Amino acid sequence: MFLKNSEIGRSMVEMLGVLAIMGVITLGGIAGFRSAMQRFRANGIAGLIAEMSVEAQTRNKCIDFEDLDDDWGLPECVESVEGASNGQVQLTFKEGSECQAIQEMVKNTFGQCKVEIDSTTLTFYPNRGQSCNDSSCSGCESAPNFRCP
Repeated sequence: MFLKNSEIGRSMVEMLGVLAIMGVITLGGIAGFRSAMQRFRANGIAGLIAEMSVEAQTRNKCIDFEDLDDDWGLPECVESVEGASNGQVQLTFKEGSECQAIQEMVKNTFGQCKVEIDSTTLTFYPNRGQSCNDSSCSGCESAPNFRCP
């Protein structure tokens, strides 16, 4: 006699395996999306810094975020922004690990010498670079303190 196999479809173990693989793929996608959003926010803040620096130098006076014509809206990690007439821009960030990660991304965007981070304050120096002589470049040039009356 022949036994007839009436089972069709997938087993429970196969379905659990598929669900586990989908879970791992989803977690990777969420982490990638979060990283991309942090980079997007950092690029927005870098654009804001560049705009404020140019605007302060053009007007030759201290400005704050409200003086800008564009309706960007202040990024959620930033509490305040101020620009000095020499083009320096100072941002005060909120506390938190995500805001610190964005601070570091902004610093990497402009380079080690143009940005200083002190706790929750980021200061941008537009005309500051490395100290260089004919043969090599070393540390950052000294920069004046941020001043805005």
